[in-house]
Amino acid sequence: MCGLLDYPLLLLLVYVLYRAIASPAHRLGHELGRARQRLPRLLPVLANLIVVAPLLLDAAASVRERELPHRSALTEIRSVLGSVGLLLLISVLWLGWDQRRFVLAEL
Repeated sequence: MCGLLDYPLLLLLVYVLYRAIASPAHRLGHELGRARQRLPRLLPVLANLIVVAPLLLDAAASVRERELPHRSALTEIRSVLGSVGLLLLISVLWLGWDQRRFVLAEL
């Protein structure tokens, strides 16, 4: 696969699986509906983490992959991207828990 298409294809796969599982005709759809009623704050957080987790895991793996010289531009860029990834994780948790909104709905 191409590197640029990995994440969008993964999002499409997750969306298709969700639509197939969450339909009211399936038993899992009823269970998901009850889980939405019982745990209204937890479900958006989990859904947002599923969307953002591949990006964060890929960034963490690339940071551990190789060592760079101490004061190079790539080291600085990786540091900034790590900080942005942490801010993304915090915003996703806040959006799901406090606002009860989904990341994909915001896009």
